[in-house]
Amino acid sequence: MNNKKSTLLLAVKNIKDIDDNIFKALVSSSIFIIILGFSFSTIVLLTTGFGDKAFSRNLCFTNNCIQNFKSIFSSVLDIISTTGVILGGLITLGAIIIALLSYLSSNRALALANHLSHMSIFSNYIHREIEKKGRLNKSSFDTLKWYNLIYHDQELGELIVSKKYELFISDINLQIQRSNRLITKEDDGRYLYKTHQALMKSVLIQAGIELSALPRLDFHEVEGEVIQLIEIINKSFCKSTENLKIEKRIYL
Repeated sequence: MNNKKSTLLLAVKNIKDIDDNIFKALVSSSIFIIILGFSFSTIVLLTTGFGDKAFSRNLCFTNNCIQNFKSIFSSVLDIISTTGVILGGLITLGAIIIALLSYLSSNRALALANHLSHMSIFSNYIHREIEKKGRLNKSSFDTLKWYNLIYHDQELGELIVSKKYELFISDINLQIQRSNRLITKEDDGRYLYKTHQALMKSVLIQAGIELSALPRLDFHEVEGEVIQLIEIINKSFCKSTENLKIEKRIYL
């Protein structure tokens, strides 16, 4: 539970860091534009004022005086106006980017929260099913490894069965079919349970299922309960089970 909280807090912190970095860049850019616009307009103002002797004229606020002022210092006013437009556009663009990134980051955080919740449900479900079995032990199952094998992009909220998991089920079926053919004499050779046991263990470990070496009958019983558990999980947590059906064992 503490790991889940830490992960969620980290996700929230990342969202805040993104917004803070953009905000700092926006403020820095705005200050730069203000300084640049102010400096340029001041230079033009002083050059025009002294060059055209506008500063030597008497101060007045009549309509003609104001019109003359606007005419003389039109470039200065244009610079100030352009600076304001650029500044406004920059602020608007920054606000849009921050809103978009916050939305995307919030979605990622929500997907991560859903992932952690679903993973917890998955793990608890497996443990409850194991308790119903007589030959299985929780310590033999790495539920996180199994979960990650089933779902490839689970942290993004994608709960689609991965190709790797389909291959895992296919590997189980290939081993069952091989042993079935040996026991029925369809293939040359004979069925050796120790060979079958070693090969099946190497397949199951892909999903974090680690079985101990056992006598023939004991292993077949444990193997049967594991296969039943896999089938239950497939039906409960996999949207499509067409490629996840497990072959019937006849080598028992």
